[in-house]
Amino acid sequence: MKQCIKLSECTYVNLKQVGYFHINDEQIVISVGGESDFTVEYSKSYPDGKLDGPYYHYVKIQDFCRIKRQICKYFKIDEPKSDLSEQSNTIPKEHRLDVSGF
Repeated sequence: MKQCIKLSECTYVNLKQVGYFHINDEQIVISVGGESDFTVEYSKSYPDGKLDGPYYHYVKIQDFCRIKRQICKYFKIDEPKSDLSEQSNTIPKEHRLDVSGF
């Protein structure tokens, strides 16, 4: 089974090092025990290859679903059902990565 997942062209995450993760309809937050979490966000207007700091990645919907599927498969959990119209399940602001200084 794959132990690394590709977040962007230059960023891979070793799933053996994941401390926790949170998945909702718009974001995936992955903590690998460092100071910052990796945040993957689905963007309808995908800014081609855009990174908002080294830990914040905008991806196409296909990549978002792939990352979510790979995480769930590795940790042997059921994949959360998506409802992109449901906005009440977003990550609280205090848990989002602040990359304004980058």
